[in-house]
Amino acid sequence: MWKILMSGEGVISKGCGQMLKKGKFVFIFLILLIIIMVVIAVVTNPLMRTEASIRRHLLNIMPVGTSFDDVIDIVESNDNWTIRGRSGSSGVVLHPTLSIPMSGMPTDRFPVVGEQHIQIHLGMHNFVLRSDVTAYIAFDENGKLIEIFVRRDRDVI
Repeated sequence: MWKILMSGEGVISKGCGQMLKKGKFVFIFLILLIIIMVVIAVVTNPLMRTEASIRRHLLNIMPVGTSFDDVIDIVESNDNWTIRGRSGSSGVVLHPTLSIPMSGMPTDRFPVVGEQHIQIHLGMHNFVLRSDVTAYIAFDENGKLIEIFVRRDRDVI
């Protein structure tokens, strides 16, 4: 009996082999399940899209030429969006080299797009890192939409 157990041909050896195979199967199954969950999260959450994709989506909802008041109505009708700021006297201030919108910067020292703007918080998600997504909508002197900028801020701490 002892020889059979030591030779690896006994019942104990077969049981261990089956447990290892079962463990590998469970491990692979869990990895695949996690991958599927990540794909579903990315596909179903519009805030996980690229900034360019979000911008295109917003332009489909609010095309160039949409009035300031109509944009306000569209934003207020969406429960997930919040107006964080609006100005009837200054456009969207851009970072001079990165061309991303900046809040609270002087308009006389940085490039400005438009004559008016609305800042909209589109939402946030906590996938890996917290990520806030904000849209800056620029309007001309007549209150017509001329450009949409989307900015994603990630909290890495």
